[in-house]
Amino acid sequence: MGVHFDVMTNTNTTARTETYWVCCKCSYTPILYVLHAHCPDCGHQRCSYCRVWTIEVGKKK
Repeated sequence: MGVHFDVMTNTNTTARTETYWVCCKCSYTPILYVLHAHCPDCGHQRCSYCRVWTIEVGKKK
């Protein structure tokens, strides 16, 4: 079960986005998706049970 997330600039809109995730084992959050495949707190590898979300952080220049 693979899910693709656009962790860089979304080229289809005028907004920049950032993607974060929350560890399903220890609930540590926010974890920046593009930087961490493992939880910085408990070491759990991100899996399909970890919640992932993307936010708009500003307008593209």
